[in-house]
Amino acid sequence: MNMDTVEKERDFYFGKLRDIELLLQANESKKTPLTENVLKILYASEEEKVVIDEQGNLIITAANGGAGTGGGTGTGDDNMLNDDPIEGGDDDEMADTAEEIKQN
Repeated sequence: MNMDTVEKERDFYFGKLRDIELLLQANESKKTPLTENVLKILYASEEEKVVIDEQGNLIITAANGGAGTGGGTGTGDDNMLNDDPIEGGDDDEMADTAEEIKQN
């Protein structure tokens, strides 16, 4: 792989992550344990270790083994990884909001 290809791929995925961040920030009123954990993952520092355990709980630890600033021991929400839509949440509406932000 040459440097141009690596840089394009990096920029592509960075753009995707930025879109996700904007979508979640624009829909603060629709916050769920899942969306909060996605933001914790995005904001975890390079020194923090992000782990998703077998039960789907988010665990973020600092390099020294203590709790990281990204989130601690998860939310304990057993339905976080469930594919069912969240009551009151509308994925299409959230996607439209993200697209509007992206265009501005």
